Amino acid sequence: MSANIPVTKRLGVRNLLVFIIVLAFAYPATAQTHENSFVIAHLSEKTDKTALQSAMESGHWDHYRFISKRRILRFADGTRIELLSQKELNDLGIAYDTHVILPDDTPTPSEPTYRLLENGTIRAEYNSVNKK
Repeated sequence: MSANIPVTKRLGVRNLLVFIIVLAFAYPATAQTHENSFVIAHLSEKTDKTALQSAMESGHWDHYRFISKRRILRFADGTRIELLSQKELNDLGIAYDTHVILPDDTPTPSEPTYRLLENGTIRAEYNSVNKK
């Protein structure tokens, strides 16, 4: 007899409402792709942690990532960020752009120094080398 009763009446409106609320809270946790894709290894006393996290989460760092080792971003003020590897992102179920990940043996002869700017962005600064 319950097979002919609509689902909303069998579950009850209250149960359906609870289900929708739980679903609404669960969705944002799975929809974020940048959160937890990096680790602040060292935070300078001069750096605002919230501003740094916001800048990192709004950036596109996948083209800096290695397959199985972490990439270390060194900031001018001494702050260090470790970008999780592709393998770590896979293990954590974090989405990323698979087309831009670097092989572990990619040469990186000139690592930039990073700077958190007042406008909430991060700038990579490269030292120029004069060749004779």
